[in-house]
Amino acid sequence: MGNQDMKRDKPYIAVAAILGAIVSISLLHYLTDLHQHLMHAAYQRLYYVPIIFAAYKFGVKGGLAASAASTAFYLPHIFLQWGMGHHFGDQICDIVMFNIIGCVTGLFSQKEKEMSSKYKEAYEMLQSSFEKAKNADRLAAIGSLAAAVAHEIQNPINGIKGAQEIVFEKFTPEDKEFKFIGIVRKEMSRLEDIVSEILNFARPREPNMRRTDIGAVVSSVADMCCNHAAAKGVGLRVEPSAGDIHANADADMIKQALLNLALNGIDACGPGGEISISVEKEDGQAVIRVRDNGSGVCVADLEKIFEPFFSTKTAGTGLGLAVSRGIIEKHGGDISVKSKQGEGSVFEARLDAE
Repeated sequence: MGNQDMKRDKPYIAVAAILGAIVSISLLHYLTDLHQHLMHAAYQRLYYVPIIFAAYKFGVKGGLAASAASTAFYLPHIFLQWGMGHHFGDQICDIVMFNIIGCVTGLFSQKEKEMSSKYKEAYEMLQSSFEKAKNADRLAAIGSLAAAVAHEIQNPINGIKGAQEIVFEKFTPEDKEFKFIGIVRKEMSRLEDIVSEILNFARPREPNMRRTDIGAVVSSVADMCCNHAAAKGVGLRVEPSAGDIHANADADMIKQALLNLALNGIDACGPGGEISISVEKEDGQAVIRVRDNGSGVCVADLEKIFEPFFSTKTAGTGLGLAVSRGIIEKHGGDISVKSKQGEGSVFEARLDAE
């Protein structure tokens, strides 16, 4: 904790300092001979120091409180020691000035703090916009590079696929080489999936918006990934919604976004884990939640979880969540994640409901 935080957390230290200064100045008045007019005049001006400090520190209320305290300590000195002599008017004017200075300085202090807060807010917004612009440029560059690479890879893949089918026709299950055919086909399929993911990220299509039953989309996603969940030993359930929930969306794109979230959740769970998908209507929005009780994500990784090519898994391109975010944002929605290590994660996508 810094010095400024300590001062904010312990205002009584500043109050004690202000009160101590006022008491000390008052004692100087009471203990100084009345004939030393210059000394008393100097002491009167010294009251301005704690008053201005209080006004700067605590605003108008602080300034008026300090000036009231100064008045309370100084008035007995005027009446008991000076009396109603020819200096009485000057001393009363000083008391009036205490309050004026306390009030005016407090007002200026409050205005200064308000302006400082606005400037700080504006600076943070500008900094955030600058970071977003930099990030957008970076993503655009990554997208262009990825698209070019994927396009160049796709052509050889098509050639290899055609050639492999001709070569594989010469082998039968009895041949010892046949088991390698399955490996080649599996790896070729995986390579195609990677290229497809890269192209989906780099060249996303515009959504074909229409009235879409989000509950039906969620059920379809569950059907699509139930075999994958069963193979991993993960339970999958769809939590029923209170009623039909519709949104203006591209059903296929939303399905792709949710499928990425669901598969990510299944992979995060070990055997015996569970994933659930739900959709609810909240504050005029369709809120889709994908929950898992897997290993969770650490705080440091949460900040990067939707970044392209970032992944906490050993396999994969790290584009699934980035694609999901892009799809949801293209629909004018937003996506977020909450996670705790050892307890699992909750991905939440929000779309404007009809």
